[in-house]
Amino acid sequence: MLEAFGLSDRGCVRPNNEDYFISDSRSGIFVLADGMGGANAGEYASHLSAERVYNLLLQTPSDDGFEALEQSFLEANLAVRDAAKTNPELEGMGTTLLVARALEGGRMQIGSVGDSRAYLSSRN
Repeated sequence: MLEAFGLSDRGCVRPNNEDYFISDSRSGIFVLADGMGGANAGEYASHLSAERVYNLLLQTPSDDGFEALEQSFLEANLAVRDAAKTNPELEGMGTTLLVARALEGGRMQIGSVGDSRAYLSSRN
């Protein structure tokens, strides 16, 4: 059985929280994006990136290897870049991105850009 836990806290330094996460045990897709604090629209970048990756992976069979994961990261990056190009208020926005995807046979695929961490643990 696959269980996931997510918690986000803005802490004491920033006035708002720029984290965004998706935890979908049914599809086995888990996404965490931590918008860059101190830059423009980090909360928008994290939401846009996480949703883009999640929706792309939902449409891709999990046996596609790392190509689907890599492609979803590239698409998320393009979405953030294009949004910033069309709206000057979004210029300079960015986010970390961490994705975990459950595979057949109890395996897990993990991809990460930035300094967010994933912990894989077992009850054994």
